[in-house]
Amino acid sequence: AFVKIGTKLDVENHSLSLKMSEVTFFGRQLKLDKAEDAADVVRAIEEAGDLETLILSGNTCGVEACKAIGAALSAKPTFKRAIWRDIFTGRLLDEIPPSLDHLGDGVIASSAMLTELDLSDNAFGPNGIKGAVNLLSSSACFSLKILTLNNVGLGIGGAKFLSRALLSCHRAAVEAGRKFALEEFTSGRNRLENVGATAMAEVFETLGTLVRVSMTQNGINAEGIAALAKALAKNTNLQVLNLNDNTFTEKGTAAVAEVFPALNQLKVINFGDCLLRSEGAKEFAKAVQLHLPNLEEVDLGFNEINGEAALAVATALANKPSMKKLELNGNNIGETNVELLRQVLDAKGHADILGSLSDDEDEDEEDDEEVQDGEPEEDEEDDSSEGVLAAGVTEDSVHEATTALHQSPGVSLETYWSNPSIDNLLAVPAGERANGIAAKLKECGTTDPTKLCGHFVRVAACCRLSEDQVARAAVLEVIEKAFTEHLNVHFMNCFLEQVGLIKSEDKTFTPTTDTEGPIVAMVLMAKECKLPQQLVDMLKCFLYKKDSFIHKQQQLKQYLEENLGTVK
Repeated sequence: AFVKIGTKLDVENHSLSLKMSEVTFFGRQLKLDKAEDAADVVRAIEEAGDLETLILSGNTCGVEACKAIGAALSAKPTFKRAIWRDIFTGRLLDEIPPSLDHLGDGVIASSAMLTELDLSDNAFGPNGIKGAVNLLSSSACFSLKILTLNNVGLGIGGAKFLSRALLSCHRAAVEAGRKFALEEFTSGRNRLENVGATAMAEVFETLGTLVRVSMTQNGINAEGIAALAKALAKNTNLQVLNLNDNTFTEKGTAAVAEVFPALNQLKVINFGDCLLRSEGAKEFAKAVQLHLPNLEEVDLGFNEINGEAALAVATALANKPSMKKLELNGNNIGETNVELLRQVLDAKGHADILGSLSDDEDEDEEDDEEVQDGEPEEDEEDDSSEGVLAAGVTEDSVHEATTALHQSPGVSLETYWSNPSIDNLLAVPAGERANGIAAKLKECGTTDPTKLCGHFVRVAACCRLSEDQVARAAVLEVIEKAFTEHLNVHFMNCFLEQVGLIKSEDKTFTPTTDTEGPIVAMVLMAKECKLPQQLVDMLKCFLYKKDSFIHKQQQLKQYLEENLGTVK
């Protein structure tokens, strides 16, 4: 029978579609052992004219059948797309290499220039890929843009064979005055591990042309992730990076985050189920905050991330104008932080980007782990900020304030505590002021962020714009001594509720009406580097949102613009 392009041929009640330059036998479940079994496929190829695409997926092909199909392809120089996934079901492993060789030899003989090769779901193992080495090393692949090898069982050995073949193709292309510019590489569920990932990293670094990379579920840990990251930094047009279900830890995340400055075209990141943990997520957030302006989708689901780290991620992504999807399901965020997270995104017009959190768990267990892991870093952060003064507060003004405290007639700490005015604060003896208030907080209990923040607001109310530098320095000294160790996400959440920038879940709660002092104090803490960057970003996010009362208070708005940047 003669078949023309654009017609359909019904063979044994199955539809063989021939549209434009494509021949497909997709899902026919044909068992093609001998050459005569492949007669319909061969005839369709021969009659297709300017054949560009051959889809054999969902059939099983033996050595002789592949030899006949390869021979038919040898007369098709227009051939571009080989979609040959799942074509060896039930075949012996030693049948697969020669079968692939026959198919590849036909393509090479035709002088075709492939743009896409898909050999997924063939489970041919490390030795099976040897059958594709000749094709992948040949001039037929100089033009290859898309290589898909999902679930073929490459393993470490197969990855090495593949790496050598692709590097050989690159060298041959250079010698021929051509460029091998692979753009999409997919290799999921292949047990590449660190050695295999490192072998592929050499290819990525050599080519530098990748736009999409997907290497999911490959047993790669931090060492392999670091090798991939270093290589991907050379691929500055990379737009999609999917490393789902490998093992990053904080070390691997830091390695990837380090190369983000080179990847500003990146749009989609999938690091779901990669064991980033909370510290890794914070590293990720810190890097994303400054780079990757074109991000659209981020998946960090199932990574043992606590509420504080999740908020850091959300805050970092809230300012990305193109963000469409954020996946944080399956972490340890906790109900309270989930609500704050939604508010952070909503403040920047991204309320609809957050995916389902149906599998989120309570953060208590994760918090315990993070406190232990984070103690040395917290001490280091405190040490690094020692001696730094707020904008407009000089060493002379601090000295002046201290002198004034020593020379004052003095009032008791209890007097100030019951009536926290700036005069009473300055009248408390210098030796009692900061240490005494810190001790007072411990008496009241420091486990409840709401109560702690209430005390902060009372103390900080004295830090108004109308007060002089001496008064502000005195207030700041108290805040640094008594409150710095408590400044975390929970505290900031309570602070935002106290000054009315977000609504409290407690319907009976009434925010303070005296907001200027607390906001000025918090801004001074930010300027003095006493606030972690995550909390600074949260503060700016809510202070600058469109419906913030800040826009109606010109003097305070001007102060913020001078110290935190332009109010949008």
